[in-house]
Amino acid sequence: MNPSKLDPVRRDSICLQCHLEGESAIARFGRSLTSYRPGDNLFDHVAYFVHKGDSGQAERATSQWEALLQSKCKQKSGDRLTCTTCHDPHSSVALEQRISFYRSKCIACHSDATFIAQHHPENPDCASCHMPRQTTADIAHEQVTDHRIQRVGNPVLKTSNPLPNKLATVGDLPATVREYGLAYAQIAQYGDAFATEQALRCLKEAESSDATQASDAELHTQIGFLAQKTGDRKLAEEEYKAALKADPLKSTAAGNLAVMLAQNGDLAGAVALWQSAFDHDPEQLAAGYDLAVVECALGNPAVANQTLSRLLLFSPDNENARKLHTAIGNGTLACEKHQ
Repeated sequence: MNPSKLDPVRRDSICLQCHLEGESAIARFGRSLTSYRPGDNLFDHVAYFVHKGDSGQAERATSQWEALLQSKCKQKSGDRLTCTTCHDPHSSVALEQRISFYRSKCIACHSDATFIAQHHPENPDCASCHMPRQTTADIAHEQVTDHRIQRVGNPVLKTSNPLPNKLATVGDLPATVREYGLAYAQIAQYGDAFATEQALRCLKEAESSDATQASDAELHTQIGFLAQKTGDRKLAEEEYKAALKADPLKSTAAGNLAVMLAQNGDLAGAVALWQSAFDHDPEQLAAGYDLAVVECALGNPAVANQTLSRLLLFSPDNENARKLHTAIGNGTLACEKHQ
């Protein structure tokens, strides 16, 4: 596939599938975060959200594309400026050639001969001033070189009343109330009260108005999680059951509902759900651990340790699982069936 032969959004999508992250990434209904294929429009598959007023400067490091969208270079060049305008994805520029290489990219547009001759001839390294490197401890693909391409002494200004808790889509692309709700729900997992409130409002609106909601396991799972988080156990149980009706292998719904059943004394029902969740999704470490604890409490040490062995296969540094595995194995913890 040759990206240069694609329309701009499909061309850019090939890079953005890895180099755009946002604050939240939400799969469109009927799609997944891995359903994208080169040649597709990435935004048909995923909606990306960021906090309003968040430029990344002195806050979270933004992905390169988020920053580039804020630059005057991108705003004035439009679709002509893309990742491959300056970067060759198939090779790395030698250290001793970087200054001249990237300068050539700048003067391909800023080509006035007088400007080139007079604009700081003592420093040919355009990026050192206009794309300075910043320190970040964030994850892979997060910005280190500032892709906002700012004029020195003229930084991107924030609004006088930034709204860091409110979300907007990257590039102001359209998104549904469902997608906004799921984006807020992702942030609500970290204890954000405003995000919890917005997520419930958006998701309940989507649930009441969307004809496809009966088959939307993710929507029901997230409403269940938010209801459980805010103490509405009845609604949480109803939503988790609706999620499992839409998708019997929805592991998050199964694991969370199992916790509620166990708390209500229904250990058999809880074990069945935890077993299903952990069998089909080994990333459900909490489900695997809870399953092992209950198997031990039911007097099945061998089964409990088998579950823990599988958990440790996928998460070998899980300290709680390792301690429990050791305690059952050496008899420090006696697995006895309790009435």
